[in-house]
Amino acid sequence: MRYTAILAAFVAALSSCSTTSGGGAGERPSGDVITAEQIAEVGAQNAYDAVEMLRRQWLTSRGARSTLDPSLRYPVVFLDEIELGELDQLHRISSEEIREIRFIDGRQAVPRYGMEYGAGIIHVITH
Repeated sequence: MRYTAILAAFVAALSSCSTTSGGGAGERPSGDVITAEQIAEVGAQNAYDAVEMLRRQWLTSRGARSTLDPSLRYPVVFLDEIELGELDQLHRISSEEIREIRFIDGRQAVPRYGMEYGAGIIHVITH
């Protein structure tokens, strides 16, 4: 009986940690998306602040480019399907303009955008 109660508590805890891609009532947003509502809740002034406060891991290096090129790889910033460039470009995007920010990891970005996006893409979508 005690084992069953512990197992039930464990399953309940796991299910409360899961994320969904939805947006329906009671659903939490995906870990790959920052919504305008989340940005407003934390009071971010720009896209960089929002990412830093809500998904700091998106700003980290994805390792060296190669053994021949030891420079670090970082995600590339896009604004409404247009490449802006390096992460510091996020400072230029006012939080008031943002509908959502999406992270596209390298496994998804490379087939869609090309090899140069192996560190992923931070895609800011405006209103």
